[in-house]
Amino acid sequence: MGELVKLETPLNLTRYHTAAAALFVDMVGFTAYCSKMAPEEVIALLRELLALLIECVFSQHGIIDIPGRRVDGGFRPTRTELG
Repeated sequence: MGELVKLETPLNLTRYHTAAAALFVDMVGFTAYCSKMAPEEVIALLRELLALLIECVFSQHGIIDIPGRRVDGGFRPTRTELG
């Protein structure tokens, strides 16, 4: 990596570029809200939220990735949206 930083020629590591969108969701006050709930209720709430998010992403032909403790959703625009 150190050698790449020293290069003065621009790097072109991609073959093509495409427009995309990402979905980020944060539950404001989650810790305080869940501190008053039983663990089983928290899990049920998270499963319900996850199902809703997955449904929304898939309804727009998006993709889902669940690496570790988060869910990543991504979207590629259709040709008609690009113009």
